[in-house]
Amino acid sequence: MPRSRRQKERQAHYCLLVNTASTRYSAAAIKKLTDRIRSEGKYFSVLEPDSALAMAEEAEKVAGLAPGGQKALPQFISRRGKVTALVACGGDGTVNLVARAAARAGLPVGILPLGRYNNFARSVLSSLDREQAASAILGRKYTKVDYAVAAGLPVFGSLGLGFVPELARALEGRKPPRLAWGWGQLGSKTAESTDRRAYTVQLDSYRFEVSSRMIMVNLQPWALGLNISPISLCDDKQLEVQFDVLESPKLLGDYLRLTSRNRYLYRSDIRQYRGRQLTISPVQDQTLYLDGELLDLPTNILEVRFADDQLRVFY
Repeated sequence: MPRSRRQKERQAHYCLLVNTASTRYSAAAIKKLTDRIRSEGKYFSVLEPDSALAMAEEAEKVAGLAPGGQKALPQFISRRGKVTALVACGGDGTVNLVARAAARAGLPVGILPLGRYNNFARSVLSSLDREQAASAILGRKYTKVDYAVAAGLPVFGSLGLGFVPELARALEGRKPPRLAWGWGQLGSKTAESTDRRAYTVQLDSYRFEVSSRMIMVNLQPWALGLNISPISLCDDKQLEVQFDVLESPKLLGDYLRLTSRNRYLYRSDIRQYRGRQLTISPVQDQTLYLDGELLDLPTNILEVRFADDQLRVFY
């Protein structure tokens, strides 16, 4: 974890952007946080956008990025003074949408983990306990983390092709497996229905051809609720790329089974490389998993490059 800093004290105004459709949404958790903010004499505003698009638009508006800047804010927000921090109340998709605006505006982000996996929160916070998350927000101590741009969109945690979006689909509407054998069964079944594809991959100056069911790219340790990249650091401008090179679908089942127990060692069957810039092709008409969201790729080349700046996160 990099050196921590504390946001300069001024009249704090937290804007909570709440995803009421998140898997572990809790009105009580939101109220506890706002009660604590109020008890410390700070200001808060709460917004509950009803879609991902609305979440992105509201985050930009309260961050002062919309046309008109701060003048475009509703009166009930502007009368409390300038927003000094955004708080993402939801899962990884919510964090991504809120963090996009925060990074552009130079605002810190707090996280109240209410999602299915909470991968970004697991990677940055010391605990997923909501009381501790609230304490991190109110403590105003922040760290800076890297983020990248892929397919023109910011990515703060992970992205993937092939097996990764198919696994995300298989997990929709159900709880993730509790036991390692459950992850193994789910991984093998998902791999059987995922086609192997030929890719050209360039990582920094290293270019190679690979036929894989899975390509996963991680900026943070956690993805899909698993500690996929335990060596990952949040501020080293390095990403980890994992991909399989053998034919057997069971390989990916074993990979998930052992990863869920923190016992997987990357080797010749599933390889892991580190680098700063990544290009993958062809990817036309494929689905991209990006921080919990599934997106259709409109281009044939996927480029992943680090942004010049960093995101500030309360932790």
